[in-house]
Amino acid sequence: MPNEKILLVDDEDTNLRLLTQWLIPLGYNIELASNGEEAVQKVRDSRPDLIILDIMMPVMDGYEVCKRLKQDPETKNIPIIMVTALHERKSKLKGLSVCANDFLSKPINQRELIIRVKNLLKIKAFDDFMLRHNEILAKQVREKNQDIRNMSNEMMRRLMAAAKLSAPIMNNVQAWALSLAERYNVHSNGFDTIQKFGQFFGYAELITETNSSSLKADL
Repeated sequence: MPNEKILLVDDEDTNLRLLTQWLIPLGYNIELASNGEEAVQKVRDSRPDLIILDIMMPVMDGYEVCKRLKQDPETKNIPIIMVTALHERKSKLKGLSVCANDFLSKPINQRELIIRVKNLLKIKAFDDFMLRHNEILAKQVREKNQDIRNMSNEMMRRLMAAAKLSAPIMNNVQAWALSLAERYNVHSNGFDTIQKFGQFFGYAELITETNSSSLKADL
């Protein structure tokens, strides 16, 4: 059984009772409003899944109610069926201009009412599902982006730490290279080559090689 909430808006109690008698046996939760201002407030307070809205009402007519609700980001996705005794084409065009989703003409046919209600509620359920799905995806994207930023920050931290640790090694390499250059009378170009060798092919190998050469020379 469905448990969607439907707001009925009409200034005539007879119409409200009739629609209620038709819809409650189908399992819908019914709320009532007798004028446009009350309807707007109830929509904002209770967020119904569907609104069946009479057009001709005092204080605030159905067109104005529909316009206000469709302009509000919090209520614009709630489907609205406009009910009118008017059969003129211009009344429906005006309803479409304020973004009404569907129309019923008085006297309302029960079967037609139920079909239109079920169709719009299915569309609303699908829209709600897609909205929740998009929100979940957006949250996952934000979390992934944060993970990437965290990884990038950690990588930069490690690189900076490694740079600080490698500075003394670089100084030692340069000192050993200079010592080799002086010992074997290597000219400045050769000295530059030794330095570049140490920079591009790893300090550890150069240190081992330099230490080995120093030992052989001492022997």
